Amino acid sequence: MEDELLQQSLLMTGSAGNYAYLQIPADKIRHLVDSAFPNFAKNAVADVVSGHGHRWVAGHDLLLDVPKTFLRDGPIGGAKHLGHILLTDFPTKSGIPIPGFSESGLGEFLVNTCHIPKGYLSINLVDGVVGVFACSEGFGDLLMVCAESARMTPQLFFDTFVEGCAELVVGSGTENPLLVLAGGSQVLAGIVSSAYTVTHPIWYVTPVEFFGGALTGGIVGFVISKFVFHRSLAESLRNAARSCAVSGLFAIGTGFGMAALCGFAGLGIGKFLASKNDRELIRCYRISRIDLERIVNGYAEMHPKLMHDYSATRENDPWIKFSAEPCNPLGFGCDTTWGLSEVSDMDDYIECEWRDWFPSGLIEFNA
Repeated sequence: MEDELLQQSLLMTGSAGNYAYLQIPADKIRHLVDSAFPNFAKNAVADVVSGHGHRWVAGHDLLLDVPKTFLRDGPIGGAKHLGHILLTDFPTKSGIPIPGFSESGLGEFLVNTCHIPKGYLSINLVDGVVGVFACSEGFGDLLMVCAESARMTPQLFFDTFVEGCAELVVGSGTENPLLVLAGGSQVLAGIVSSAYTVTHPIWYVTPVEFFGGALTGGIVGFVISKFVFHRSLAESLRNAARSCAVSGLFAIGTGFGMAALCGFAGLGIGKFLASKNDRELIRCYRISRIDLERIVNGYAEMHPKLMHDYSATRENDPWIKFSAEPCNPLGFGCDTTWGLSEVSDMDDYIECEWRDWFPSGLIEFNA
């Protein structure tokens, strides 16, 4: 209890200090650290790129950039590079990129693919101190709940949900990734405790068994999907999420796991059959130009105005386009065995929406 009170006191003190830090103009902080460490104020290796956000772009990654400088320029050059980053850049409001999350590392993928703002991939001295204290308390509460299977109480509710939501709001407002991580761990601890309180003793399973099984299933699903079947990263992540859910439900009970497994299997089979049916329907709406001209000419004998309208619109309508795959020249079915080598001119085949041109009942479709 005393340790928890000490952690909360330190966290509140750090939050107050963070608020005071945000009120100081950025130029004053920059001038203060440069005057305190004049020998490290400028570094050509670190500042190889200039402009807004240049620290995230290149030269300031402690994990990727600094070791290269030690190997290339020796201990003195590496020490100057490291001192410039830690002593003059890290204390400023812009901070430095989280090691490994600069543009040359995982940052480019997270920003361009996952659309995570760049602010969450950098951190400064004050945000780091507050975030470390918050993470120590948040992960401590999560481990305590998982190890002791703690039931939800008013005190635990305040310590998890209330504190966690406050940290998420403040961390999102200041783009402090450590504070967001700490708030997420607090909320997760509250969810675990609430789930244990509700389900015990109906479906008893310890949090370690549930999350351990789910995490293991997710990792195995991602590895098999990505490296065995060579799926894309997005599809591999979706497969990992499905494996995680199925494994976690199997930890609760075999019936829950089998139900989820059958559900995912049915969903996959339904998508496959639907896509196959759509392809078959698309093929059956194709016809050769010769058959098209024969039908139009025959129909134009009864309706002379049709040929004029057809000739005026066939070159401009977006739904009439040349097909790269031949169709059955005898009618309206599909002949997938007729190869492209037998076609001398791809312009001999077009595909169109027949139901827009002819009255219902005139043409029968093979669907």
